[in-house]
Amino acid sequence: MTLWQRVAKLDKTAISECIHAYGDFVWSVSRKFSKTKKEAEEYSQSIFNYIWKNAAKFDLDKQTEEEYISFLTMKWVFQNGDLK
Repeated sequence: MTLWQRVAKLDKTAISECIHAYGDFVWSVSRKFSKTKKEAEEYSQSIFNYIWKNAAKFDLDKQTEEEYISFLTMKWVFQNGDLK
């Protein structure tokens, strides 16, 4: 079972691996598009929740994990963030 299949099933180990692998990226985007550190923390949590909800849609034949994380992160920010 791939990391993304495990994340889609809310496997706690896989979720932890995903946060470890992509947390810095999600945080940097969140911080860039938020007004405060607290807001960036809320953005990061919401983005990871969004990633969990969309993990089952990931298709390795169409894109890499990094591309998918980037896509979901930016999509969430543009749909939900209070852009500066």
